[in-house]
Amino acid sequence: MAATALGPVIGSRGVAAAIRLAKESGMAYVGCRNSHHFGPVAPYSARACDAGLVSIMGTNTQPVMAPWRGAALAHGNNPIGIAAPRRDKPPFILDMAQSVVAFSKLRHAHEAGETIPEGWAADAKGRVTTDPLAGMKGWVLPIGGHKGYGLALAVDMLSGVLSGGHTATGVNQLFRRDAMPQGVAHFFIALDPARLLGEETYYEQMETFCRAIKATPAADPDLPVLIPGEPEAESMAETLEIGIPMPRDRFEDIQRIADGKQPRTMPDQ
Repeated sequence: MAATALGPVIGSRGVAAAIRLAKESGMAYVGCRNSHHFGPVAPYSARACDAGLVSIMGTNTQPVMAPWRGAALAHGNNPIGIAAPRRDKPPFILDMAQSVVAFSKLRHAHEAGETIPEGWAADAKGRVTTDPLAGMKGWVLPIGGHKGYGLALAVDMLSGVLSGGHTATGVNQLFRRDAMPQGVAHFFIALDPARLLGEETYYEQMETFCRAIKATPAADPDLPVLIPGEPEAESMAETLEIGIPMPRDRFEDIQRIADGKQPRTMPDQ
């Protein structure tokens, strides 16, 4: 799929195409290029789970990380999502970027006048910093050192290279680039377990797997072992009941944008 449109629009069409093709053939790959930031991967993963499909999805991003042993921005933190439906429980949904934290957390810390933990970011000279502004002028650090770096490149390959889209430094910044598209690329891989394994066998296998993990004794009795997706499902249920928690200044900025005005603070990246 090649277009220039809002990321959530292209992402929604991409996952819909992957679902349709996987239902027809048992598995599918769909690549999208010339897109924009499409938000978290989890909502697209959830759509595949609702259709009874296992999925692997991801997107590249603007450069916010230096390559391992590098000292300049070269690639994104490139989130990946891996998800699988469960019979009567929240689906297994793993959604993670390859940086220790999202770049936005540096901006939020800077706006709040707070420091950041050591290990989140490096400054423009590659030195680990606790100053969020210095981190914003440098880059966020990868999870697991060279392993997170390698996974970030793998996601860029699956999304940008295979779709014929932009990769690495070819992806433009999200903010302050109104004159040109961002050029983000996404990928959606969907697998139909009913075709690969048989529907009942799949769900039995999935529950056996999850039960084995959940049966592990907890290190802290007040913190039970969780399956990826369970905390988010609980948070969603709470949000649907009481609303979305949001700092007042953020809410007021959204109101200003809705009224056609500039927000009071604009991010640098």
